[in-house]
Amino acid sequence: MHPFEKLTAWQKAHELAVITLRTLRQNSGPDHDVLAHQLRRAAISVPTNIAEGSGRPSGAQFAAFLGIALASAREVAYLARLGADLELIGTSDRAQIEARSDQVCRLLVPLLRHVREKGTRKRSKPRVPESTG
Repeated sequence: MHPFEKLTAWQKAHELAVITLRTLRQNSGPDHDVLAHQLRRAAISVPTNIAEGSGRPSGAQFAAFLGIALASAREVAYLARLGADLELIGTSDRAQIEARSDQVCRLLVPLLRHVREKGTRKRSKPRVPESTG
């Protein structure tokens, strides 16, 4: 079990969710609702999956949740771009959300790699040479 609050990736993912939700709160309208709903869900999914995965008993399970968090962070970046292209969110908001999303991804990729490698090392037992005597 990993204390998720100590993970920089979780801290930055939480900031991404807060910034995204604050941005969406400032913008509203009928065309905005569908995009806002999906963007909200994706933004919340990033830190939530890191937190949930950290409570799993195996590194492989934690890695799976980190992979979902990574995919959700990329989804947030795309939806921010779409929202800006449709003029539903401002370009400066888009830039801020995309920058945070990229930062989270840059933290998640090595964390995911580390968790996977750590799990692989634990599973593979050193081979004991057979005696030939």
